Amino acid sequence: MLSSEAEDVMDAAKKQDLSNDEHPPVKRLAKKLKKIGSTMALKADFLRTRKNQGSTEHINKLYNLFAPFYDLVWPSFKDYVASAHYLVDNTVKDSHHVLDVGTGTGILSLLVADKGNPVVGFDLHPKMLAQTRKKATKSSRRSGRVHHLELCRGDATILPFQDNSFDVVTSGFMLVHLSQEQKVTAVAEMRRVLKVGGELALLESRGELTERYDTREVWEENLASIGFASTRIEDIFDVYRIVFAIK
Repeated sequence: MLSSEAEDVMDAAKKQDLSNDEHPPVKRLAKKLKKIGSTMALKADFLRTRKNQGSTEHINKLYNLFAPFYDLVWPSFKDYVASAHYLVDNTVKDSHHVLDVGTGTGILSLLVADKGNPVVGFDLHPKMLAQTRKKATKSSRRSGRVHHLELCRGDATILPFQDNSFDVVTSGFMLVHLSQEQKVTAVAEMRRVLKVGGELALLESRGELTERYDTREVWEENLASIGFASTRIEDIFDVYRIVFAIK
């Protein structure tokens, strides 16, 4: 049985697919929605309660099954893709060196690489990193450009990088898997590896809509306590939230 949050996501997926100008055949649409429903049900099952947050075991179980199907879900959400583009376009400038924490299948890191910037895609799960590597190879072959993309596996609460290493640190929907204590530790690590004046950019959802995510007030308090000099929070496309913070 789907959680209420998963049902909301399914409704959004249906609306976006049904609004597609191409109007695919009914059978094709039904098949796509079935795939979306099954993968979102899987995610909801593993992350239904807060007791699973921060459990490496549960995260690994989830993505062992979810990795091959991940890109059947999120890229179908037009507002999610638009939010990812907005985040990258508003933070990454020429010559910026970028770290993408919890890169997953590389949705953010490949956008950065496509701009010609050097980027490190960092993730806990090897299967997700393998998907990113495949996509990067295909993209390079298609465009004829070499992506300056390095992939690295590890724990977001213990980043294996020196202080002041990156101009920008990004992350999309990774922190939701962590406990509140782990989340604060991970964001503090992101700040540590940022250069002075560097920018943190997090793609999240809104805690005012679902308790899985933090409210605007909690973000402002946590970022100030971690030591960020300034914070800007933008809510876009109804459910998405981008948290910007300067070191």
